[in-house]
Amino acid sequence: MNIKAMQKRLRDFAAAREWQSFHSPKNLAMALMVESAELLELFQWLTTEQSHTLTQEPADREKVSDEIADVFLYLLQIADRTGIDLEEAVEKKLIKNAQKHPAKLPELLPLGPKVHLLVDCENVNPDAEALRQLVPEGTDVWLFHAPAQRVDAEKHKRAYGANSVTLVERTGAGKNALDFQLSYYAGYLMARQPDARFVVVSNDKGYEPMLEHARKLEFQATRSEYRKPPALATPVTSVVQIVKPSSAQKKPAPADKKVPPTLSRPKLVPVAKPLVAEPTSARIAFRAKDALSLLVANQRPASWEALLTLTEGLITEPVADRQDLARKACRVLQLYGTVMLDVDGGNLRYRCPDPVQRGASSELVVNAVQAPALPVVAVEKAAIQPKTAPKPKLVKPLAAKPKQGVSHVAKRVELSLKKMTSNRPVRRDGLMKVIATHIGTVLAPVMTPEQVCIVLQSRQVVRISPKGEVAYFSQAKAVKSPEAQVQQQTSG
Repeated sequence: MNIKAMQKRLRDFAAAREWQSFHSPKNLAMALMVESAELLELFQWLTTEQSHTLTQEPADREKVSDEIADVFLYLLQIADRTGIDLEEAVEKKLIKNAQKHPAKLPELLPLGPKVHLLVDCENVNPDAEALRQLVPEGTDVWLFHAPAQRVDAEKHKRAYGANSVTLVERTGAGKNALDFQLSYYAGYLMARQPDARFVVVSNDKGYEPMLEHARKLEFQATRSEYRKPPALATPVTSVVQIVKPSSAQKKPAPADKKVPPTLSRPKLVPVAKPLVAEPTSARIAFRAKDALSLLVANQRPASWEALLTLTEGLITEPVADRQDLARKACRVLQLYGTVMLDVDGGNLRYRCPDPVQRGASSELVVNAVQAPALPVVAVEKAAIQPKTAPKPKLVKPLAAKPKQGVSHVAKRVELSLKKMTSNRPVRRDGLMKVIATHIGTVLAPVMTPEQVCIVLQSRQVVRISPKGEVAYFSQAKAVKSPEAQVQQQTSG
């Protein structure tokens, strides 16, 4: 997604409807909070397990996607109005978070891009070992084969993994049916994974126009040929004829010298070497981290330029731009907290073990191995003595907050009506609107204004006529019934 183009599209959308005066940063921030609350409302009353399965239904999935899109659009407009570059802000925030919250687990550098091998099994059919030798960096294998063709997929799955090998059977018949099918899959994969590398394993040069067009679109697409190694030829020996001496000759004729057997050398067929991809920034960052861990703290680069020089010297492969690759590798080290840059002073701080600490830890291991073993009696005593388990701490359970029911909302409406004098609603529709404001959007899924109105009538707060007119009971004390008055007179 092009963020700049999307922000321009939103500006044009607002200008066409004359909304520019309403799109101040404050108003947009308030609208963002409202949209975030609507997104929260979809998950608020769900359990953790239910929240994972909410988007399985198409209707619920559309609701969630609409609310997420609303939040994102308002966020884009706020950044546009305030002049904030979102990509730069996100990059800086990730670096700050890495420095503020160091990783507790071993750092995992990001993996390099995938390398898809699209094998034309009708043209060539290499086994897993030969395919690994042909393209060592291959990660995913796609085997395109004819319906009746036998393909040993199990060896490929053992070599690359069960989830990384896909069998694609040819559909239809024709001279180039499988070629067109392979080209279709290649285009689909390139659209889904533009950063990946694609290698068509085939001796058919008919794929070259398609691959050349893909390279013009800045995709990494190549073709590698595969030739089966020829079998060794059987050794050929020359036949030596032995001539018997004739009776007329006095001396035997000298026998011919034996010719040593000769072996015919197998013809070596040149195999096209696969193009070596440039190393990724993550791989160079991993080399730089190992190099820094071998240096003492006072020998490590003290400035950003010195770190770039050190990292650039670790790039041994032929690359297009060594400085740019070294700069990206240093950013990866900074992103994962290995290198921290002081913004004010420009100094560097490192978070990796020193060589001295490594040596000390190894000496401790050696001393522990060479330590004399304890006597058997001492070991048995230590095993017999039970260890006292720590007493568990009693944690008081937090009292759950009571949920608001219909009676609570009815009480709030009653207090609100008492404060009103001349502004009380006189029609049923107006009373329902007042009740709806007290229910709000949070309680709307669990109760209705009609339920609250029934409670108000049962408490003799309001009375609604069949015509929809609302009458309110007086706040004076209720008049005693005639039976109570007679009882009071007789008792007096």
